[in-house]
Amino acid sequence: MKQLSQDFKSSLRKTGLDRTQVEVFSALLGAGLLSIQDLAKKVKLPRSSVHLAVENLVEKGVTLVHMQGKRRLFYIDTPNRIRSIIDFDQNIINERKSVLEQTLPEIHALFSTLKGEEPIVVEELHGEDGFVKTFYSSLQGNHEDILRIGGDPEKFTVARDRLADYRKLRIKKGMKSFILVPDGPMVESEKMDAIGKSREVRSLPKNIYNPEVQASIFGDTVSFTIWDSGLHSIIIKNSKIASLLDSLYRIAWKEAD
Repeated sequence: MKQLSQDFKSSLRKTGLDRTQVEVFSALLGAGLLSIQDLAKKVKLPRSSVHLAVENLVEKGVTLVHMQGKRRLFYIDTPNRIRSIIDFDQNIINERKSVLEQTLPEIHALFSTLKGEEPIVVEELHGEDGFVKTFYSSLQGNHEDILRIGGDPEKFTVARDRLADYRKLRIKKGMKSFILVPDGPMVESEKMDAIGKSREVRSLPKNIYNPEVQASIFGDTVSFTIWDSGLHSIIIKNSKIASLLDSLYRIAWKEAD
């Protein structure tokens, strides 16, 4: 085996390989198919150490495996295989980032709790799935009332089939729904439909109330869905925010018909 310079090996180590992996990689360059035993003899290192190094290189995509019967032989088809180390490490970093981003709201909540503060927990959702989730999330908890800020009932055509069980589950839980909508042709039928279903509908003049946002207030939580093609939704859990919107809602409710 041609002896490679220490500077070359040092450069390889900076890519993320340990000493044994560097020796194995160097031995495989241009060597064709080699077994673990062949590699151990070439690099003059214990077979167990070489085996671990080879398996690590295979996992990272640097070294390939050729099966000869039941025998595993290892090789490197192109020097560019070394780039796989960076790709492998980058995938791990991306996975860690993803896990961290999912965990970060809980970390913030814990931090606030430990400081004696009430956390603000925010969850962003998108599309029809997010809109449906905001609806069913109002069934969680021990609250009795669900206050809804509704837009024009004529526009409420999204996911009706997926919300078919919502009313039944809400009634089963003993929760009453209060809904504010703008005046329009469907308001009277909405009011009639609410009778006997633990639901009450009131309306406000369209010139002062015609929201493009669907919102709900329940317990210590509020949710919003922007009524557009993207159906972007957000759920905020914080008792002070919920209490403020609850108060404003009840003021509007008294003024509604």
